[in-house]
Amino acid sequence: MNKSLLFILFTFLMATSTISQPPAQFNYQAVLRDDAGTLLANEEVDVEISILKTSPEGEAVFSEIHNTETNAFGLIGLHIGSVNDLEGVAWGDDAYFLEIQVNGELMGVSQLYSVPFALHTKTSADAFSGNYEDLENLPVLDDFVALPNPQTGDMIFFDGESWNAIPVGEDDQYLIIQDDEPQWATLALKPEVVTTAVSNITDHSAVSGGNVISDGGAEVTGRGVVWGTNPGPDLDDHDGYTNDGQGTGPFTSELTGLAE
Repeated sequence: MNKSLLFILFTFLMATSTISQPPAQFNYQAVLRDDAGTLLANEEVDVEISILKTSPEGEAVFSEIHNTETNAFGLIGLHIGSVNDLEGVAWGDDAYFLEIQVNGELMGVSQLYSVPFALHTKTSADAFSGNYEDLENLPVLDDFVALPNPQTGDMIFFDGESWNAIPVGEDDQYLIIQDDEPQWATLALKPEVVTTAVSNITDHSAVSGGNVISDGGAEVTGRGVVWGTNPGPDLDDHDGYTNDGQGTGPFTSELTGLAE
């Protein structure tokens, strides 16, 4: 009576550990039935396993025979690679197919869609020497930016001819563009000034002044009093102003040429 093979489970169960190499074998299970569908229970069978390369009709790169016995449910369990060595199969190089024969009869051929990963890892473990120069298709690094003595936080910019580094800025600084190049600048706050009450008022003059008590984080380059007949006079809209030095501290302003 011819026998047929019914695959119910095909697994790659690798016993691995962190201190040993994975075994060069994987597990295979199937149920055997005859043409009538009856389980072949508790029968001795010869199972030949072949691994074919490229196609179902390809070259056999591995073969071994297992003499085994089905259990009460017609199940067989094999360790493929336990009879002959699987290390000659270059798993990552091509497609591979599993051919099964039972007692000399071809039961079928199926593609191995999942490479036994532990075996593939083992066969490819020595593929790279660890030397960068041994790699293929290396990137061309000639156009990459290389600056001498780079520091953490550096930024780079191109000035039209070469790449340059901008060191990391300080707290409360911000980046500005000046003369077509990025530069760090300190955020300046408005200076704090207390105005002195006007005194010594005449028809055409008076005395005032003030006290610059804070420079706001930037140099005070001019101080004085500006006046006018319109509300809110400033240096663009005024009837007159004084220039009473620089820096912080008190100053006195002589207001002259006042109109009646």
